[in-house]
Amino acid sequence: MVRDNNLAVAGVFGAVILTVVAPEIVGGIAARYYGARAGATLTTLAATQIELQEIANGDVPVGFPRIHMGRVTPPVDLTPGTTPYGVEMHRLIAGQVDEMQPGAWQFRVGAGERGPDGSFVGGGNFSNPFGTPHFEIKSFKGESAYNAQVGRWGLEGDVTPLTYDYDGNWFMNF
Repeated sequence: MVRDNNLAVAGVFGAVILTVVAPEIVGGIAARYYGARAGATLTTLAATQIELQEIANGDVPVGFPRIHMGRVTPPVDLTPGTTPYGVEMHRLIAGQVDEMQPGAWQFRVGAGERGPDGSFVGGGNFSNPFGTPHFEIKSFKGESAYNAQVGRWGLEGDVTPLTYDYDGNWFMNF
């Protein structure tokens, strides 16, 4: 299940589903969702009776739930659902992605910029935590806009949606 130092693994533990797509986030996710110690390995995860299945080509299956990735402080001076609010949320989430892997991403998150919000450029010992070459940031209500954009770009299957709610939580998938 390991491909080029990238993990594309889905685990089911009760009703909770966990996706891990990069070794450097395995421990944090295990600790957050299962109380496993930080630095947990796939062996540790398997020992907790999580069923593992490979996700082909890094694609998240239809109907797969969103996975909590982080939280930002939402802008209190802007109205949720407006363009200025969305631009600020893009900037904040991209900032956390960059903190996770400094220099490994090319970002296009300013107002009016075209193309996916982030593209993996690699560097250092980083592997892509999202399993696709690109990501696009949308509010939790933006799935139809996401689908239209990805289709217009001709990048179906190559763009991971990163979504946010108005409380500042951000997720992989809708």
